[in-house]
Amino acid sequence: MDGRSVSIVHRGVWSNGFGPDFSDAMVLFDGRDLRVGAIEVHRSSGGWFDHRHHLDPRYDPVVLHVALRDDGAPARTRAGANVPLVVVDAARVPPLPE
Repeated sequence: MDGRSVSIVHRGVWSNGFGPDFSDAMVLFDGRDLRVGAIEVHRSSGGWFDHRHHLDPRYDPVVLHVALRDDGAPARTRAGANVPLVVVDAARVPPLPE
């Protein structure tokens, strides 16, 4: 991320693979900027473009992109808005399904 702190207040509702991974989430940036929207999770930050989310209107409400590694690919909505990225230590995450 860009140095801001981030806390997931409410992870939202799991989508079962249809659209962003979690909808109706609440994410707090720097302890004062609360955003409500969706959270998308990938193995690497490039998954956003690999899966063509930048072209899909279902991903416009994403407020946080979570990845196990940052390969330098930014996440942007169809309108070009930047989606903040948080990189999570893979050692602290249970195995992800394929």
